[in-house]
Amino acid sequence: MIEPDMDYYRDPAAHVILEVVPNALTHSLTEPVQVYVLRWIAGQTAGIPEFAPLYTIT
Repeated sequence: MIEPDMDYYRDPAAHVILEVVPNALTHSLTEPVQVYVLRWIAGQTAGIPEFAPLYTIT
Protein backbone atom coordinates (compact mmCIF):
# COMPACT_ATOMS: atom_id res chain seq x y z
CA MET A 1 0.00 0.00 0.00
CA ILE A 2 1.28 3.48 -0.85
CA GLU A 3 0.16 6.64 0.89
CA PRO A 4 1.11 9.79 -1.01
CA ASP A 5 1.98 12.69 1.26
CA MET A 6 0.59 15.77 -0.43
CA ASP A 7 0.27 18.93 1.58
CA TYR A 8 -1.93 21.99 1.12
CA TYR A 9 0.47 24.45 2.75
CA ARG A 10 4.18 25.10 2.24
CA ASP A 11 4.54 27.06 5.49
CA PRO A 12 5.15 24.62 8.41
CA ALA A 13 2.97 26.55 10.89
CA ALA A 14 0.04 26.76 8.46
CA HIS A 15 0.52 23.09 7.61
CA VAL A 16 0.23 22.03 11.25
CA ILE A 17 -2.61 24.37 12.23
CA LEU A 18 -4.75 24.17 9.09
CA GLU A 19 -4.06 20.63 7.87
CA VAL A 20 -2.49 18.27 10.40
CA VAL A 21 -4.70 19.19 13.37
CA PRO A 22 -8.02 18.99 11.46
CA ASN A 23 -6.96 15.70 9.82
CA ALA A 24 -6.02 14.28 13.22
CA LEU A 25 -9.34 15.32 14.72
CA THR A 26 -11.39 13.85 11.86
CA HIS A 27 -9.06 10.86 11.24
CA SER A 28 -8.89 11.76 7.56
CA LEU A 29 -6.14 12.25 4.99
CA THR A 30 -5.35 15.06 2.60
CA GLU A 31 -7.34 14.72 -0.64
CA PRO A 32 -4.89 14.65 -3.62
CA VAL A 33 -7.49 16.01 -6.07
CA GLN A 34 -8.04 19.07 -3.88
CA VAL A 35 -4.26 19.62 -3.66
CA TYR A 36 -4.03 19.61 -7.47
CA VAL A 37 -6.87 22.13 -7.73
CA LEU A 38 -5.24 24.45 -5.19
CA ARG A 39 -1.86 24.17 -6.97
CA TRP A 40 -3.52 25.02 -10.29
CA ILE A 41 -5.24 28.08 -8.79
CA ALA A 42 -2.00 29.23 -7.15
CA GLY A 43 -0.13 28.82 -10.43
CA GLN A 44 -2.71 30.78 -12.38
CA THR A 45 -2.58 33.59 -9.81
CA ALA A 46 1.24 33.68 -9.76
CA GLY A 47 1.58 33.49 -13.55
CA ILE A 48 3.86 30.43 -13.48
CA PRO A 49 3.63 27.69 -16.13
CA GLU A 50 0.64 25.41 -15.78
CA PHE A 51 1.07 22.57 -13.29
CA ALA A 52 1.50 19.42 -15.37
CA PRO A 53 1.98 16.27 -13.26
CA LEU A 54 3.50 13.14 -14.75
CA TYR A 55 0.17 11.36 -14.33
CA THR A 56 -3.51 12.25 -14.15
CA ILE A 57 -6.37 11.26 -11.91
CA THR A 58 -9.42 9.99 -13.78
